[in-house]
Amino acid sequence: MEKAANSSLFVKRIKDLPTLPQYVLKISKAVNNPKTSAKELASLISEDQILTARLLRLVNSSFYGFPQKITTVTGAIVLLGFEAIRNLLLSTSLLDILTKGVSFKMEAEQLWNHALCCGVVSKVIGERIQYNDLEELFVAGLLHDIGKVVEFMSFPQRYQEIIKRSREENVHERVLEEEAFGTSHDNIGKLLAGYWKLPKKLQDVMEFHHVLDGLEQNQKIVYAVHVADVISKAIELALGEDVVPYEISPTAWESLGLELSDMMPIAARARGVYLDLKESSLEISA
Repeated sequence: MEKAANSSLFVKRIKDLPTLPQYVLKISKAVNNPKTSAKELASLISEDQILTARLLRLVNSSFYGFPQKITTVTGAIVLLGFEAIRNLLLSTSLLDILTKGVSFKMEAEQLWNHALCCGVVSKVIGERIQYNDLEELFVAGLLHDIGKVVEFMSFPQRYQEIIKRSREENVHERVLEEEAFGTSHDNIGKLLAGYWKLPKKLQDVMEFHHVLDGLEQNQKIVYAVHVADVISKAIELALGEDVVPYEISPTAWESLGLELSDMMPIAARARGVYLDLKESSLEISA
């Protein structure tokens, strides 16, 4: 209860709480309308040239691995479906939020890179465990640390100090967040997810992806993102990033039905896809 109260007080101090871009709201409304055609949705998306370019780059990346090149938004919609398109556009909203009024570009890039890597690993895990909605897993992984974005945008200097101390002292950021803010990014993320009116599944991912105690539902998606978060840190370490690793919860790993032999194939496939996306399609400067 105390952490929740601290999170609420923290959010109240934020003058410019991040909001979902208008294009996401418009497109979500269109997707929810059963009368909307693929052509109409494509027309709506195509109004924004940057959005269109990002979507086509993503669809043509190794993230999907389609044998043929997708050259139109309509073609992407037909192949992926309305819900998948909305989820991909929701993911780009995080990039938009991070590029607005950023004082510390390096920290913004690190936040985005980890989010992107976790989204990719989550989807690869989903393929492994035959999860029924891979796009949902991608978005869950991408948005899991949205509470850090709130910290970064609201208190960039203090956030930078937390990152620096975490690496120098080999202490998890959550511990230092508690010291600095009286709460941590997982609690803040849950509140922001509620503010954005995101589904309960995503709210649970943001709240429980580190500490699984108290999780009563949506275990599969939370466990998948928890495991993906840890594997993402390992990938980043292998790529030379200065990050503090976490340990995988045995409960999460075993509940997903994963074997030790699954670890390397998941990490290897995710690493390749992540580098493809990072370098060619969804960079912070895009």
